[in-house]
Amino acid sequence: MSAIKVQNLRKVFQETVAVESLSFDIPFGEVTALLGSNGAGKSTTLNMIAGILLPTEGSIEFAGLNFKDHYKEIKSQLGYLTSDMELYESFTVQETLEVLAEMKGFSKKQTKSRIEELTEEFSLQECLHKHYSELSSGQKQRSLISSSIIHDPKILIFDEVTASLDLVVSKDIMDYLIKEKERGKAIIFSTHILSEVEYISDRIIMIEKGHLVKDTTYEELIGEYESKNITEAFYHALLDEQKRSQT
Repeated sequence: MSAIKVQNLRKVFQETVAVESLSFDIPFGEVTALLGSNGAGKSTTLNMIAGILLPTEGSIEFAGLNFKDHYKEIKSQLGYLTSDMELYESFTVQETLEVLAEMKGFSKKQTKSRIEELTEEFSLQECLHKHYSELSSGQKQRSLISSSIIHDPKILIFDEVTASLDLVVSKDIMDYLIKEKERGKAIIFSTHILSEVEYISDRIIMIEKGHLVKDTTYEELIGEYESKNITEAFYHALLDEQKRSQT
């Protein structure tokens, strides 16, 4: 059974079609990269998967369940983070994590244990007792990821979470996603940093103007265009799509 099953997804904002007839599956135990140029519909798609936006048409299922009938159950299994999220300014990082854990129904003992795990995983020792504005960009992102996964969700949805981060922090985040994949979790992430796609992705879903262009693997995409790297293959795939849409 798929972790996420997207069927005939469509999203219209007033008269603008952002996503059109989009269908794909995301399995457990794999990392899927969602690629596309600016304005392709990536964030809109991820926002619908995360339950932030309602589709105009189509459906999204999570291990066979739909949002309409199983909203709380599904949300408890999703971890969602975008590049423009922030932590509560009035709380320290630790206080924020404690509040979020309490909202998820954790006991004090469970909360303490989980925060210790996340502190070790994301090297939060120096920032636990600081407010968000006092953190470096890397510390902010580590803290944000920790807040989004405090409940140890089975499905991770990350939208451009390494944008503007240095190489060390970005690699730490990618390595974390690999470990979560090995734990059997389903991961879908968007990025413009194509080296990250090469590094961790099992599958690639490419969209353009809200349409599905490719549902493939890194190796297949490289081979299809006889390319030296993912950047070159992605470029040729975009050119092909632009030619197709003009005919």
